[in-house]
Amino acid sequence: MQHVSIDRNLSTYLKGIGIIIMVMWHSFDNPDWYASTISYPYLLPYTKEIGTFGGFAVVAMFMFLTGYTYYFHKDKSCKYSLRKISVFLLDYWIVLFSLVALAAYFCDYIIRPLNILQEMFSFKREVMLFSWYILMYIEIMFFLPFLHWTLENYRMKKAALIIIIIFIVVFLVQEVLKIYDLRGTVLYEIVSHDFMKSMPMAILGYLMAKYDLFSRLYEKIGKNNLYYIICLTAFLAYHLVSKQNIICTPLWILFLYKLNLSYNKYIQELILLLGRHSMNIWFFQCIFFGAATREVFQPLGFLPYYPPLVVMWILFLCMLASLVFTPVQRLFQPKVEALFK
Repeated sequence: MQHVSIDRNLSTYLKGIGIIIMVMWHSFDNPDWYASTISYPYLLPYTKEIGTFGGFAVVAMFMFLTGYTYYFHKDKSCKYSLRKISVFLLDYWIVLFSLVALAAYFCDYIIRPLNILQEMFSFKREVMLFSWYILMYIEIMFFLPFLHWTLENYRMKKAALIIIIIFIVVFLVQEVLKIYDLRGTVLYEIVSHDFMKSMPMAILGYLMAKYDLFSRLYEKIGKNNLYYIICLTAFLAYHLVSKQNIICTPLWILFLYKLNLSYNKYIQELILLLGRHSMNIWFFQCIFFGAATREVFQPLGFLPYYPPLVVMWILFLCMLASLVFTPVQRLFQPKVEALFK
C-alpha cells in the first residue's frame, strides 16, 4: 500500500490555495462588506454561489490541518497547546494593534480600551472582522490534548462513546441558548459555530493522521482517474445539495496530492509563499472589510476593479504587509515560548 501523508510542503501548499480562495470569497460574496464607493451589481445574482464555492477548501481545510499536524507533534500536553495559543495571540495582536493605529490615524476610529480588549480576544470585530478564527483555534487547541488522552487510554468504541456524549451535551447547551434567544452572543458562537461545526474537522484531521487514513483512501479510490469523477460529484453535491465538509475536505486534499504540485516551479513557489504567510494575510485583509476601516482602505484594495485583479492585488498588499511584520513577530515569539519551558 502506498503511504500518503501531508508533509510540511503539501500543508503549506494547501494553505496557499486556501488563502487565495478565501480572499476571493471575502471580496465578492458579501455586498454588506462593501464601502459606499464599491459596487459589483453584475455579481449580485451570484454572491450566494461565490459564498458556497469551495468552503471545504478554506476554513474547513485549515481546521483539518490543525488536527492533522497536531498528531505528529511529540508533545500533546495542555502546556504545548497553551504555548501555541500564546504565540498565535501574539502574532494576531501585532497585526491588530497595527490596524487599530491605522484606523485611528486615517479613519477617525476612536480608541477605547474596552473595545480594544474585546478585539484582542475576538469578542468585538469592528477592526478585525475575520478574527472569529481566534476563538475557534483556542477551543480546538484545548480540545485536542483531551482527544489524544481519550484515544490513548480507552479502546476505540469507548473513546468514540465519550466524544459522542460530549457532542450531545454541547448540542443540548446550544438548544438551551436558542430557547433563551442568545444566538447573537459569543457563547452561542463558541458552542454552535466553533464546536459543533468546526471541531469535527479538527477531530477528523487528527484521526486521519493517527490511522493513516489517507493511504487507505488512496488505496481504495485514489489510484486511477475515476477519483477525479468522484471528487467532481462530491464537490457538485456540496455546491448544489448540502455542505459536507467531512466528505469533501479529505477528497480535496487527496485531489491536490494527486495533481503533482511541482508541475510549474514558479507557480508552486508563489503558492508556497502565500501558504507560509496565510495567517497574516487572513488578518491583514481585515483592513479592507472591517467596519472601522473599509470606507478609507477598501477603495485601495479594489483599485484594479476587475475581480481577478482585485484578488491578486489584495493578496499582494497583504503579503507585503506580512513580509514587513513577520520579522517583528519572530522577534517576540521566542520570548513568549520561553515562558512555557
